[in-house]
Amino acid sequence: MLIWIIQTGEPIQIDKGLPRPMRGINLSNFLRDKNHEVRFLTANFNHAKKKHRSEKLFSQVIIDKKLTLNLINSPGYKKTIGLARIFDHLIL
Repeated sequence: MLIWIIQTGEPIQIDKGLPRPMRGINLSNFLRDKNHEVRFLTANFNHAKKKHRSEKLFSQVIIDKKLTLNLINSPGYKKTIGLARIFDHLIL
């Protein structure tokens, strides 16, 4: 079965270091292990590090034949509180 997961603001499998697995990573890995095909739709902007994961407007990262990450671009922001963050979420 093809399953789409839409989640933003959490670490994903391609983030550098060892990102702490949250709902998105845990759910996508669980479904993949159950032999489902998973498409993970998330933001290109890494909210924890406040920078973009990729320079491309839209990126598709194929982890393996069962898991694909689709990164949607947004303008990003530098401060946790402010209009830029609201604007980023509206665009996304």
